[in-house]
This record gives sequence, structure tokens and C-alpha cells, in this order.
Amino acid sequence: MATTISDFFSPEISSKYFLLKMLEKSSLIKSGIAVMTPELNMASTQPGSIVNVPSFNQLIASDAPTIGTDTTATLAAFDLSGNKAIARKNYRNASWKAPDLITYTSTGLDVLTPALNGYVDYWAYQDQLMLVNMLTGAFITALSANVNNIAIADGVNATADNLIGSSAVLDAQFLLGDQYSKFGAIAMHSVPFSRLVALDLISYVPTSVQNPTLMPTYLGMQVIVDDALPKVAGGTSGYIYTSYLFGRGSVGYSPVPIVGESPAVELYREPLAGGGSGITQLITRNYNIITPVGCSFTGSPTGTSPTNAEYATSTNWALAWEAKRIPIAQLKTNG
Repeated sequence: MATTISDFFSPEISSKYFLLKMLEKSSLIKSGIAVMTPELNMASTQPGSIVNVPSFNQLIASDAPTIGTDTTATLAAFDLSGNKAIARKNYRNASWKAPDLITYTSTGLDVLTPALNGYVDYWAYQDQLMLVNMLTGAFITALSANVNNIAIADGVNATADNLIGSSAVLDAQFLLGDQYSKFGAIAMHSVPFSRLVALDLISYVPTSVQNPTLMPTYLGMQVIVDDALPKVAGGTSGYIYTSYLFGRGSVGYSPVPIVGESPAVELYREPLAGGGSGITQLITRNYNIITPVGCSFTGSPTGTSPTNAEYATSTNWALAWEAKRIPIAQLKTNG
């Protein structure tokens, strides 16, 4: 009889492995874009699906009082004010199944092996896709002040002025004014990235002394290439590509602990299915909080947590901070 995954599978060990590998695989976390904060970590353990993220407003940059000559005078204190952003907990599940009969009648390999080897990559991609939809919705109206759009509808006839380059990226950085230096990463579709590679504008640096793997950088920012980023048809021809510039910690992240008897990863076998040969399912659960800092999701999801379509809806977003304080910028180009 062939050996199967279920012969060695442990839900407890696999659930811990899932969390550790998610932190290792996630480009958002590895790049420093997404950061686990004490506030979100605490909120993740509290009941309810709505998360309030408190913050203090910046200190007012007004003239400091000079010392007085009247010793009875008191110093007038500036007011400290705060605000809160609203995020949602995300509850998402996915499963894969295979008839046990295939294991015995084919090569003898457990057909669930690809799913077991690939589910962490699947969820890392899903988290990035969820963030892309959040940004799509937030930047339509709420964060429109942080958009540099140089694309034209007739993309086939675009010139260098409509394509990604140093001027376009720098203009996007300086949408934040004197906060421009906060950007540390840029995420783009492979098409604009290929243009920068062809122009020999991409530099490669080791990720660390211990890890010699080379990391692409552009204008001092780490480059993340992701074809999940928007590529939409131009109004007349060609395409419009959306890139994002991120500051460190511009996205808040926290895993949400799974309570009860359902682990993050488990196997479920239906012995009577498949005509009695049995069917085994690999079930995975990815519960977390992901939110662009300073932005509030104000919509009312139809389910327990928002869908990607609801995240991509502009009317579901509002700003909790001034746009200039939010270290995320959007760049639209024709390539």
C-alpha cells in the first residue's frame, strides 16, 4: 500500500509551520512594507471583526514660545489630538481534494503533495492580491492626492513621457513633499519592470551578508515584481499599469489566532466517497488583519469579512490621517 501524507500529518505542527512560512514567504513582510504592530497584535485576539487602530496626530509645527520676563506667567500647552483608523479582520479558507484511488493506481505518489507543498505560496499571493484591491479602492478617491498618473488612453502611441522612469517615480515620491524619503520599496508589474531592466536602470544588491541572493533595487528602493498589480486596457489602445511606492511599515499586519477545534491546516477524509476508495481534503484557514496605515475601511461587508470586490470599492474607504502622512503613492504608466 502506498504511503500517504495523512500517515505523517500533524495539524498542530502544520498550523505552526503555516504561520512561520507565511512570515518567511510574504514579500510584504520581507520587504518591510507590512509590519506587525502591538496595536494590531492586541486587536487580533479581541472578539469582533472590526478593528480600531488608534494614533496621535503630528505635533503642530508652530513657533515655540519664548521665555517670558514675568515669573508669574504660565506656559500655554499645545493640545495633543488623536484619531483612529478602522480595519477589518479577514477570514478566508481554501481546500484541495483528491481521490485516494489515484495514489494506488498511478505512480504511487500522494496527489495532495503539490497542495501541501504549495498552499503557503497560495496564501502569500492571496494576501498580496487582497492588499492590491484595498489600494485600488482607497486611491480612487480617499488617497487621490497621492496619485501620479502619466498614462494616456492611447497606450500604443505612448512616448517616454508616459512610461515608467526616474522622473515619473521621483514625481510620485515628492507627492509627499518633505516626507519623500520615507519610501523604501516599489511594487510594479513585470512590463514596466522589463523596461527598467532593458534600460539597465535596475541595481542588484545582496539581501544580507548571510544570504547572497540578489535583490533588485531602483532609485534606492527594493523592487517587488507582481503581475497581480493592475493591468487594464487603455481607453483607445494598449494598457495602463499601476505601480505602488511604499514606506516601511506603511501596511499593518497581524495574524488572527484561530480559536476552537479548527486548526489552520488539517486533513479531512471521507472514507465512503469515491465509491468507497475515499477522498482526502487538505483544508487551510488564513485569518489575519491587513490594512494600509491611515486608511479606514468604512463599508459594510455582505459576509463575515470583506471580499476583494468590496475592498476595491472606492466608497468603502476614508482617510484617518492626512494623505501626506501616509507613505504610499500610486503611479500609473503605459509601461
